[in-house]
Amino acid sequence: MNICIITDDMAKVSSPMMKDVMRLLEKTHKIDIAYMTSLAEAYSSALIEGPLADLYLLKSHSPVGLEAARQLEERGAHVVNSWQATRACQDRNVMSTTLLNAGLPYPRTWYLDSLARDIHEDLLTTLPFPLVVKARYAYEGTMVDKVNDAAQLRCLAMYWGKKPVVLQECLPNDGWDTKLWVIGEQIFAAKRRSPINEGMPDEFQLMPDEIDEKCKSLALEAGRIFGLQVYVVDFINTPQGPVIVDVNSFPRFRGLFGPDKALVAFVERACCTYV
Repeated sequence: MNICIITDDMAKVSSPMMKDVMRLLEKTHKIDIAYMTSLAEAYSSALIEGPLADLYLLKSHSPVGLEAARQLEERGAHVVNSWQATRACQDRNVMSTTLLNAGLPYPRTWYLDSLARDIHEDLLTTLPFPLVVKARYAYEGTMVDKVNDAAQLRCLAMYWGKKPVVLQECLPNDGWDTKLWVIGEQIFAAKRRSPINEGMPDEFQLMPDEIDEKCKSLALEAGRIFGLQVYVVDFINTPQGPVIVDVNSFPRFRGLFGPDKALVAFVERACCTYV
């Protein structure tokens, strides 16, 4: 089978885990990497015009990768994850609306086209501080800030400038994020100290019998709603139970034991399904 990995960042395919995946797949499949960094490349690349691979893995979250995947899908290509599913997760406005409309637990969220321009007194008096501030588009970076009051939000606006952002209600929690990585139906999980809380970074993988059943159910439901097959869901543990705070398609699997073999098995099954 011919398998092509689409990326706009070679670091995403040169991690130890992805190297192991490609090494195992190369024993029985032909592996190509489509590396592109501009929309011009996405539009003119032989990737879009040449013979289709049997399966494409979209290891990109940027507009460049999404456009390449969109054009390939229009030609009938099988892409994991689809460009539409990936785009929905990259836009936190769309993501939060989708989750809330589906009835999944998610913090109240406000959207600003420009943090520097759109904060005004009427808005500030209605916001339930503390808040978590994130870039609207996940591909713009992983910066996350916590603000405790209006004064801190105004100060933060000087650094974030005109970038579109989302403001999430900061719900009471135990200070740890629970991350569930899903590959098909197989789930891996880890606890990581929340980046918005003080303290040294810390993380540890959970054994299968340690993964909360509610989190597993919510993660699989989120994947179904978005149409994702390889993804990660971030939770916080609140007094009311687990609450989703982020969803990302085809993530890194940093510090985990086992996802390399699971991803290889998933790709093998996908190739058999699509061909």
